[in-house]
Amino acid sequence: TRIRLRGLDEAETDDLVRALAGDDLDAGARPFIEALHQRTEGNPFFAVELLRHLVDQGALERRDGHWNIEVDIDESVLPEGIREVVSRRLRRLPPPTIGMLEVAAVAGAHFDAEVVGAVLGVDLLDGLERLDPARSAGFVVETSRANRFAFAHALTRSTIQDQVGVSRRVDLHRRIAEAIEEVHAADLGSWLADLAHHHARGAHPGSTAAAVHWALAAADQARRSAANADAIGLLEQGLVAARLADPPDATEVTDLLVALAETTAVDDPLAARAYATEAGAVAEAAGLGHQLGAAAASLWSLVNTTNVGAVDGDRWLVDLCDLALGAADALTPSIRARVLGMSALLHLWVGDEVEAENVRHAVGLAAEAGDVVTSYVVASASYGTDLTHGLTPGRARAYLELLESSVDADVDWQIKGMAAVSMAMLCSTLGDAPGFALARQRIETARDTLGSPRLASWSAWLEAMEGLRRGAWDQVLAATTAARDVTVDPLIGDVMWAVHTGSVLLHQGRAGEILAYVGDVPALGGIEGSVGAYRALVEALAGDDRATATIDGVLALGPLRGQPSGLATVGATAWAVAVAGHRDAAPVVEEALSRYTGLIASGGSWRSARWTACSA
Repeated sequence: TRIRLRGLDEAETDDLVRALAGDDLDAGARPFIEALHQRTEGNPFFAVELLRHLVDQGALERRDGHWNIEVDIDESVLPEGIREVVSRRLRRLPPPTIGMLEVAAVAGAHFDAEVVGAVLGVDLLDGLERLDPARSAGFVVETSRANRFAFAHALTRSTIQDQVGVSRRVDLHRRIAEAIEEVHAADLGSWLADLAHHHARGAHPGSTAAAVHWALAAADQARRSAANADAIGLLEQGLVAARLADPPDATEVTDLLVALAETTAVDDPLAARAYATEAGAVAEAAGLGHQLGAAAASLWSLVNTTNVGAVDGDRWLVDLCDLALGAADALTPSIRARVLGMSALLHLWVGDEVEAENVRHAVGLAAEAGDVVTSYVVASASYGTDLTHGLTPGRARAYLELLESSVDADVDWQIKGMAAVSMAMLCSTLGDAPGFALARQRIETARDTLGSPRLASWSAWLEAMEGLRRGAWDQVLAATTAARDVTVDPLIGDVMWAVHTGSVLLHQGRAGEILAYVGDVPALGGIEGSVGAYRALVEALAGDDRATATIDGVLALGPLRGQPSGLATVGATAWAVAVAGHRDAAPVVEEALSRYTGLIASGGSWRSARWTACSA
């Protein structure tokens, strides 16, 4: 009679480890015990053998009366004792069963018997018969899904994999991928991640195209399910496979880098910058005009009406867009429209003259392209550039319709979230309270769906903006503090928190308390880009003697150099010079007023108008 014993649970595994260690584990033992339990699945013999192996290898050692654990247990080599026990039991199985287990071990912890059988050239019934001895011996268990099995212990699978050998594993990965394509041809959508994994692991220098194709498809599916971390892993796996070729195919590499830039842009703009820059360099070297445009356009989510993301006051993204437009004939209408719109807004941010015709051309191309992302990018860029010249209500409403279509479209939540941010800003400009509320709701849904820090910060900043509009000062202080804590770029978070806090205290007649709230103002950063204008404003509001020097530096750079909203920064500078009683106050305020005349007359931005009115 065979009696099947259950494994230890996590608490019992903890007791076992502490009993063996003399109850002297260090404070960081919990993650180790969790990993040990997961790795051994509660098998006491496996747990003890693995612990002994780690001690022998020096990964576990006693210091100052405690066991210090400095090992990633998933990466530890399988102990010989476990390997020998599992191997001895495996040798009792029939050779056809061992053959099935070898393929299954490469297929995954969970595997499809029909796919494994197809690799070996046997039908489903024969494959199930071959697996039956392994099931009876407890090596594998049936799952709730038809013809699906799982290894009873991860260490069993590891032992079998080690016996297969590296070269044969690569070949089996390729054959497993091909078997999935054959067996599940009618339902490949459910197998995209598996196909990406096996094609990547089965790639070799002469065959990388399939790995790239399935990586891109699986990553797109993951992004649509708000699983961005999974998408990044799939794309990086595909990139490793693509680079096996000698030389790597430039199109394959740039396609993966562009997808990585798009996927990381919302919450890791510095990583996105690195991916896009490399994609642009590879595309330029290979003369791939379309991929060059795609590299620039991949950073569309860094470019909206109020946030420059990773641009940081320099011209790297401006230059990338201009380089892409040099190959305009190779760009699709969609990519060309995005890059034109981005380029126009970026040039505005760094203080260049903007050709209005380029923006109009981008709008026309966006209408021709008809896709949601392009509509969002062009609407945001057009809205931002039009603000500089006076945004008419008619054009503002047209942009709002484009943004609303982006928010409501069947696209991934990253697009919905960033479109909702721009929609909220535009509704604020138009005084459209219902639209602003709807946009806020969509941002919060996207934030919760993606778990996005950047969208969390936007949600909090918009709460602060709403408080400013209504004069609800306590709401502003609470919201700006919350926003500061979740803003991706700590410097931007600190600066915006200081400005909003200073504004509120000034409105409350508490200007003398500003420095007590914001601390050492120069710690907010230098004077490059928008930071300088906001820092000057905080110093001026606080009555800090350094305000004059900061204002001089900001004015020497030019009022529109490298900041996330040209109008808002001009307003901040104008307010700063007025509050500080700067010698150039009159011309700066006049310039600000001239910029806002058309905007205010057409209903304009309450925030920018308020700053300008304060300075006047």
